[in-house]
Amino acid sequence: MAPPGCFEMGSDPLYDVRAGANETPRHTVCISAGFWVDRFEVTNESWKQFVADGGFLQPRWWSEEGWRAHEGRRFPYPMLDGWDSARQPRVKVTWYEAEAYAAWRGGRLPTEAQWEWAARGPASRRYPWGEKFMDGAANMDRLDLRCTRPGGSYPKGRSWCGADDMAGNAWEWTADGYDAHAYRHAPRFDPFTPPRGPLRVIRGGAWGGVPGGSASDVRCARRAFWWADNRKLSHGMRIVHPSA
Repeated sequence: MAPPGCFEMGSDPLYDVRAGANETPRHTVCISAGFWVDRFEVTNESWKQFVADGGFLQPRWWSEEGWRAHEGRRFPYPMLDGWDSARQPRVKVTWYEAEAYAAWRGGRLPTEAQWEWAARGPASRRYPWGEKFMDGAANMDRLDLRCTRPGGSYPKGRSWCGADDMAGNAWEWTADGYDAHAYRHAPRFDPFTPPRGPLRVIRGGAWGGVPGGSASDVRCARRAFWWADNRKLSHGMRIVHPSA
């Protein structure tokens, strides 16, 4: 569980040479209510339960926009061999599919601020495990594995609240729409950027990335985006629930 609290969100390029322009300015954010966050990224096993329960056939789990986006596509994307073991993260899901799955679970996708809070905590860590990059703490391109790994394979990378694989393995969809300048006008308490347009924020880095850029890609403050109706082998999800 991630309790309520405050932390420093984003990066200051004066102190972090890897800081991206969309991570600035570094600013104080407070999460006003605690929440439960999945220990692992959503697995293939759990995703199959959603599908078996008619998740792709019942509009009640989907937003109107999501249902329209998947009009005529009433089946999940088939997972590739080597990516389909029960405990590997489910990837190749669109944002709309992730949103529907979260609703089926009785939860939702984390806001960008909730995700970063669960990753870095009150100490505002640069990485989920601490301030310095550490080999063997995350599945990333420098390992040259070229695939996801079962959740919990890198216990040294566990975050302060007990969440595994918040660095590497799979980029994770968040609830926020993408705004490169969101931090310039973000409120102090529970910031959220409502989706307007096709782009959504993804967090955490993945098994692959820019060669030599892994340490940068798996920082807690790293922000990226993708199109809500598109899917990649590097994109998965993690679900949150209110604490009460």
